[in-house]
Amino acid sequence: MSVSADYLHRLSLDKPAAITLWQPGELDRPSVRVVGGRELLVEKLLALLDRGSPRDAWDVAALPESMRELLGQHPDAQELAARAWTAVAPLVHLSPDEAAYFAAIDEGELRLELLFPEEPAEAARLTAHPALQWKLANLGRRPKGRGGSRET
Repeated sequence: MSVSADYLHRLSLDKPAAITLWQPGELDRPSVRVVGGRELLVEKLLALLDRGSPRDAWDVAALPESMRELLGQHPDAQELAARAWTAVAPLVHLSPDEAAYFAAIDEGELRLELLFPEEPAEAARLTAHPALQWKLANLGRRPKGRGGSRET
């Protein structure tokens, strides 16, 4: 059971619902109040988008079909990603060096000298940082780009 005391997203979308609590065997099955379906759906989606953890993906994938119908549509993942990038693209303005840096990351290279051209010694020092090397190694395990594939 989870109890949320997070008031960050507290504008309720639905009235609370009453459900019968499932318990094994012959234990009492009291009626309990829970958040409404839309509220639960939005909270699960927010958790997935915020944390992106496997448990959040599992929760969203395991939502009953009746909850998915609350969305009113079943968007295609590729179409949804394309629409999201279209909305975000005007907000992201990369310099040529920044674009080259991200292209290098996508190829498995950490080229901090592109971000810090006036500080080559600092860029070299940061490039050897264990946390950045670890992150780069983990990025090498993900699919390349938004649509291609990276061999592992």
